[in-house]
Amino acid sequence: VAREDRGDKRLVAYVITETGSSLAEEQLSRELRRTITQQLPDYMTPSAFVILDSMPLTPNGKVDRNALPAPDYTPQADYIAPTSPIETLLCAIWREVLGLEQVSVGANFFTVGGDSIKAMQVASRAQRAGLALTTRQLFTHQTIAELALQVTAKAGADAPQEDSAGTQTLLPIQQHFLATQPMGAHHFNQAVRVPLPAGVTEEALRHALAAIVARHDVLRLAFQQQTSHWRASYLSLAPAAIADTIHRLNLPPMTAEDARRRLIAEKANPLQASFDLAQPPLSRWLWIYDEATAASELIWIMHHLIVDGVSWRILLQDLQQALEQYAASATITLQPKTSSYQAWAEQLEAYSETSACRQTASYWRQTLSLPAPDLPAQPLSSTDSPDYQRTAYHSLQLSETLTQQLLQQSNACYHTQINDLLLTALLLAVTDWTGGDSLRVDLEGHGREALFEDTNLSETVGWFTSVFPVHLRKATSASADSTDSAEIGEHIKAVKEQLRQIPNKGIDYGVLQRFQADALPEHRPSAVVFNYLGQFDQANALQLSITDTGESVGPQMQREHLLGFNCLVTSGQWRLTLDYHSGQFAAEQIAQLADRYRFYLTEIIRHCAHSAGSHTPSDFPLVKLSQRQLDRLQQDYPALEDLYPSTPMQQGMLFHSELNGDIGVYMTRLGIMLRRLDPLLFQQCWRSLIARHAILRTAFTSIDGQEPLQLVQSQAEAPWRRLDWRPLSEREQQANLQALLEEAPHYDLLRAPLMDFTLAQTGDSDYWFIWRHHHALLDGWCLPILFKELLTLYQLGENQQSLSLPAVMPYREYIAWLQRQSPAQAEDYWRAYLAGFNAPTALPGARSSIATEDAQPQQEAGLTLSATLTTQLQHLAQSQQVTLNSVVQAAWGLLLSRYSGEQDVVFGGTRSGRPEALPGAEQMMG
Repeated sequence: VAREDRGDKRLVAYVITETGSSLAEEQLSRELRRTITQQLPDYMTPSAFVILDSMPLTPNGKVDRNALPAPDYTPQADYIAPTSPIETLLCAIWREVLGLEQVSVGANFFTVGGDSIKAMQVASRAQRAGLALTTRQLFTHQTIAELALQVTAKAGADAPQEDSAGTQTLLPIQQHFLATQPMGAHHFNQAVRVPLPAGVTEEALRHALAAIVARHDVLRLAFQQQTSHWRASYLSLAPAAIADTIHRLNLPPMTAEDARRRLIAEKANPLQASFDLAQPPLSRWLWIYDEATAASELIWIMHHLIVDGVSWRILLQDLQQALEQYAASATITLQPKTSSYQAWAEQLEAYSETSACRQTASYWRQTLSLPAPDLPAQPLSSTDSPDYQRTAYHSLQLSETLTQQLLQQSNACYHTQINDLLLTALLLAVTDWTGGDSLRVDLEGHGREALFEDTNLSETVGWFTSVFPVHLRKATSASADSTDSAEIGEHIKAVKEQLRQIPNKGIDYGVLQRFQADALPEHRPSAVVFNYLGQFDQANALQLSITDTGESVGPQMQREHLLGFNCLVTSGQWRLTLDYHSGQFAAEQIAQLADRYRFYLTEIIRHCAHSAGSHTPSDFPLVKLSQRQLDRLQQDYPALEDLYPSTPMQQGMLFHSELNGDIGVYMTRLGIMLRRLDPLLFQQCWRSLIARHAILRTAFTSIDGQEPLQLVQSQAEAPWRRLDWRPLSEREQQANLQALLEEAPHYDLLRAPLMDFTLAQTGDSDYWFIWRHHHALLDGWCLPILFKELLTLYQLGENQQSLSLPAVMPYREYIAWLQRQSPAQAEDYWRAYLAGFNAPTALPGARSSIATEDAQPQQEAGLTLSATLTTQLQHLAQSQQVTLNSVVQAAWGLLLSRYSGEQDVVFGGTRSGRPEALPGAEQMMG
């Protein structure tokens, strides 16, 4: 049932669904919105949807429209199509990496299923497509609309292409492994199993793997144990060395599944145990050929010292490309190399000596000083040892529906990333088990953090993993019942904020621990280690499996943690493997813990699906405020979208406009005669502009008496007045117009938008348009840009096209740029520049101050030069290679000097204030 809402000219759809529909309300609303929008003119969109269990009916059995509930006009996550080639390319990459059918340019990367590993995949594929995109940019600009403004075309390879040679500085994770595993270091592998394209020959596979080894120098690494340490170096590899490590297994026809597994294990297990760390390549390949179907697959085994979870995605993408190229032309040309593993290690070692890295040591010392709650583990017997011989495993998984909700819906609620939710569930499950309120866990990260501007690791293979301790505490405001929905929300927010406090996503911990021995105290590993390996579903056309690849870990490997939580997404399902020592925990204990984990994770997903959600302080990094302050703010502003400081210029304007509210200080008025106007389309175009520019949806607020903040709301409806002046004479119309322009509007600075519109009709299709707004929103530079966009949108609407424009740089980027500037340096400059001056140069006879009771409205005096003189001044400026503004300022300086009798004069100058160093500043609205 659709209608125009009670005289408001906004389309509402009321929809009845079957009770218990598997479609989430948000998803249903989005699908219906898209369907209905296709039936409307392009300049119209539905404003609201209401999902009902049943329709209210009249006694006659008809829908009682008056009894329908009032609609919620909160904007839905509408699809916004790309408007530029870069946006189109980025949309295609996001769809491929995230496995989505459609991606809006306004969608947040982490809300629709992205994570840090997916971010690296996006960067990698963008670079392969010719874009200079980094993961740092994606973390900073999390929508395609914003990201496209930062991305440029690549100008060739961005890293040296020569082979790495000589020694390799060991990364912290490698140093830790080799120092703590004296007996089992040779047998600690990772392995994947991938089906190969039809028709792949042994020759094609050999050439493909040789090309991959040539591209990734780390595959030539060797590790030699010295007297007191390990040494790594790059060795050359002959093609025969690669061919010798490719093994073949033919599976006879009609082989039963159990027999197939046994044959594969018999072949794979010796390969898993065959590594000599001093003899590269530390890689083995088992080519399995099914004689009955002619299908083949590859088990790829690599020692963990040279590979990690991110690396596999790169390697499989290379394998697919190499096999396709060889099949097409018998030649292989892979992508250029990105920054080398060797260079990254050297950069990390140098970074460990910087103040930026050393300053994080206090955070890590504080974390290590917090008590680590004990787990209910049994002590090992005198005949038992903490190795992997008695390691047991417990597995669980979520359904495809819950997995999809976890990845693509849950993060929108509290603006989280997936680790925030997974670790909240872990905290609640373990504290239920131990009876405590906190947990210390060693968290594994991918370790490829954006520390250096000139480094690109998006396609670099190696073992980069970072491991660092995290102390998590339940929300102090929550009750003892962690299963209550409201309490779950508090725990999510608490865990999110604790994780956001970790400097540089934890990489500094290992860097300090291994490169600066005196920086951190010695400590035992945490009882629990947690690792989310990411999504492997859309990683590559070669869909991998990690089962039935042989024994990757040797029996002499020593366990460091009592419990290991390893999870990933594969085949559309989130899966967890919990490993433990069977001599320390009973299988029933672990099963109960795993069930508790699944329970809490499911409750978190359900809570996020049905909760309105909220922001946390880390969502607004440009301001400092507590969760309590933010909660109060969100009660007053449910549609809060962004929050950042106001500029000094804005603060001055706001102060004076509040002080002189009655006379409309800093209120800008503009009147324009418009002919042959479609008023409804014109109004819709302004709505589009308000939705497009955050500054037009901005209010100003102060928290606890501090300096005013700019508060952006996700939607703001500007007041529109429609006046009919057609019966009036032209003189009366002009008088009314003048009265409107002289009227002093008073806006509530706490409510956006700080503007209003008036359309006064003077003829059949002629209108006076009066726009009034607070000057704190916009400067004069913005006006021609804004009206150009307005005209463009209007023309699109007249042609029945979608009212959309390419994205622009948001005003918050200017605020962030301001915060990066040094006030101390600026003060030093201006103190030196103005040395000897105490006041501006005054004109003789001008009163230095005016009593309030004598204050008169501001007066203006105009001066117009002739066209001839103006042309002469322009020629003068050109001949002196200066701007016309410089000539005018020089004349004003001479005038002040003559009147004041001073040789040195000081006066103020106004500039646009748009820094050249800020990309997109010239088109920014603010």
